[in-house]
Amino acid sequence: MKKITCISLIVSTLVTTAFADVNTMFDDAKVKGQIRTLHSFIDSDSSENVYATVLGGSLKYELTPYNGFNGAAKFVTTKNITPLSGEDENYNDALSSQKGEYTQLVEGYMNYKFNTLNVRVGRQNIDTPLADSDDIAMVANTFKAVDVSYMQDVVSLEMGYLREWQGADVGLEDPWLTTGKDGTYFLGLSYSTDMFETNFWLYNINGEKDDEIANNSIYTDAILNYEIQNIKISTALQYLQQVELDSSGIESSIYGISSEIGVKDITFSFAYNKSLKQSQKQSFSGFGGGTLFTNMDSMIVDAISADRDADALVVGFGYEYKGINFSYAYGDFNGDKDSQAKEEHIVEQDLSITYNYKDINIEAIYAQNDDTKNTNSNDGDWKNLRVLVKYDF
Repeated sequence: MKKITCISLIVSTLVTTAFADVNTMFDDAKVKGQIRTLHSFIDSDSSENVYATVLGGSLKYELTPYNGFNGAAKFVTTKNITPLSGEDENYNDALSSQKGEYTQLVEGYMNYKFNTLNVRVGRQNIDTPLADSDDIAMVANTFKAVDVSYMQDVVSLEMGYLREWQGADVGLEDPWLTTGKDGTYFLGLSYSTDMFETNFWLYNINGEKDDEIANNSIYTDAILNYEIQNIKISTALQYLQQVELDSSGIESSIYGISSEIGVKDITFSFAYNKSLKQSQKQSFSGFGGGTLFTNMDSMIVDAISADRDADALVVGFGYEYKGINFSYAYGDFNGDKDSQAKEEHIVEQDLSITYNYKDINIEAIYAQNDDTKNTNSNDGDWKNLRVLVKYDF
């Protein structure tokens, strides 16, 4: 009898301890969020005074790891402030949809971590060269995905599968659109030290003709960082090769070079991309903002790469003073004659100011697009002013 009582006591203690340990996942869970407001004003040839002001934010609940397992959920919401937004054709619906509001469970995943191995399944943030969050407005891109990453010293490996995505780059009317009919598989290998970094990525985007995104892509880059006295220099090369699948019209070869020089609080930058002509084909920058060195606030070489040689040159200047960061970039995008003898030349200028104070971040950017050939590529001539304020808690 005493033996049975002793066994029962041991079992009871083990069960109680196990549940107590599991309960710590919830007792020590973290809640964090962000409040953000954004005003965006666009003046273009086709539509003048298109603007909106929205208020929203996010709230994330994350469990404390237990034996390597945890999970999280994140909601994002944004709502139009009607008195400070245009009406009908003067309303900018890119911030919180045509309905004037947007609410979505953008993250909801289970995670397992063992040493430097990490496996995450569900709705999550992904940042790779051809699939990224591009968090510059109210709603960042997130993906329904399986992501596996592993790091060993200076080498890291990441692989996964993307099924659907949502965010401002998708459009806020129909969230969770597929990344190709059968999804996208990716594999990335990186080597990184303080002085040198190189990355190699493979993508298999399975689509159908109407998707216009089916292709196999190879992306690689090499980055060299070095310092001479008080001068910091960074130089990089990149290459993107895309092979068409399923008559999608996506095929490209793009080369790039960039350099940045920093002297105390001043930086100077230079970037160049060359897209080689693929007859009746064009390039695809990915699910998100893309990774080309010359990508600007709006303009990317994709916009003029169809059926022609195209190149882009972007030069920039930056200055930091007492927590205020000022930057200016000038981009010149040129497209040779295509099979219809049509040329492209677009100039974009971006002027931005950012300021961080404790948990508050303020960003203001003015972008101007000049379509010198009047082809209406990248929406023709326009000016855009955006002011974004974020508060983290």
